[in-house]
Amino acid sequence: MTSFELGRLVLGRYRLTARLAGGGQGEVGAGHDTAQGNRVAVKVARRDAGDPQVEERLQVEGEVLAAVSSPNVVRLVTSGFDPGMRAFCLVKELVPGVPLTVLLARGERLSRGEVLRLARQVADGMAALHQAGYLLRDMSPSQLMVEGSGDSIRGVIVDLGMVRRTGDEVGLTDPAHLAGTPGCVAPEIGDGGPVTPAADSYSLAALVFHLLAGHGPFGEGRPESLLALQLIDAADPLPPRADLDERSRLAVQTVLHRALSIDPARRPQSPGLLLVELEQVLGGPRPGWRRHLGRFLP
Repeated sequence: MTSFELGRLVLGRYRLTARLAGGGQGEVGAGHDTAQGNRVAVKVARRDAGDPQVEERLQVEGEVLAAVSSPNVVRLVTSGFDPGMRAFCLVKELVPGVPLTVLLARGERLSRGEVLRLARQVADGMAALHQAGYLLRDMSPSQLMVEGSGDSIRGVIVDLGMVRRTGDEVGLTDPAHLAGTPGCVAPEIGDGGPVTPAADSYSLAALVFHLLAGHGPFGEGRPESLLALQLIDAADPLPPRADLDERSRLAVQTVLHRALSIDPARRPQSPGLLLVELEQVLGGPRPGWRRHLGRFLP
């Protein structure tokens, strides 16, 4: 257990002011930067998590955030081992907005345009990670902070706890302590086999399903039940929406179900390719693409 007491000074500078979230892997709180006066988010590894790799994963997350710059990925402020807490800590920017889980719990339904904008932003964040040589490997609603609405809606990936270097198949996921979100993590991540960008396509498809349906693609059951459904490609049908006619609903469902296939070869091989398919059935190409294509059209 970490000594996550409000008022504690972390890394000699950041005073904890509120607890934001907690789980089996770590705790997250809001903090005050006593040197510059701004607010930050502080993530602390739980030493009693029962997983010896929790702290190592947090260190890797810090290394990745230091190497990646994207408006759709949270910015790292600093990181280090805090002697008082006897734990490794990450200090990140405090992203405005609310977790997507809060919006879903309220029963709020985003428009299909808002869904597509958030999907673009998450895909762009994933692309920045891929360019730096990393895979996100998990993208659950709790990892996305959402602010605004309509054309100004903004999503930022704030938790990269499952991130790993591309091609690194050993070391940060012990099958006995498999981290990640059931129903959002591609099945191959748990079997020790090769993991490719198609795993992030899987997670993005699960997130888009959440955004459109208000629940996950395999329901909300026990983790072992969700995994069993994943292994037999038994994703739920996409429920009707007022802003999708039946033909469009079935087209979106087909795209998402293929991206949620247990076979990575059947999925779009990157989140960007999945986004192209989603734009075709949800909203067409980006305006920038239209301008680019216009140079080649009569």
